[in-house]
Amino acid sequence: MSEQAAQWRGADLDIPVIDEDIAAALRTVIDPCSAATGAPLSLLEMGLVRRVERNGSHVVVDLRLTSPICWNAAPMREAVERAVAELPDVDSVVCNADHGMDWTPANMTSDAKRRLQVIRPVPAR
Repeated sequence: MSEQAAQWRGADLDIPVIDEDIAAALRTVIDPCSAATGAPLSLLEMGLVRRVERNGSHVVVDLRLTSPICWNAAPMREAVERAVAELPDVDSVVCNADHGMDWTPANMTSDAKRRLQVIRPVPAR
């Protein structure tokens, strides 16, 4: 496993090891809500990728959503499926979205948190 792929496995992200090509494809899929804030972050940076499973040329990606009523769920699933399907050794992709409410900002990478705090600082209490 390369260092680039390993970075998605550290303390910042709690997802199983994924191969570098799939990680690269997922890094191209931007979370629409982060883009709307002016700090576009990938689904990986946002911690929205729960699981990636590969069985030969078939890939399954499970996403967690920031809200059970996320209106971007379908477009994000489609974007993931398109991005991963472009890989030469992938014949089919299924992306599932979990509409439960288990995502928290703690799922984000440290860098993603810093980037968002620059745009939207947390007010002092």
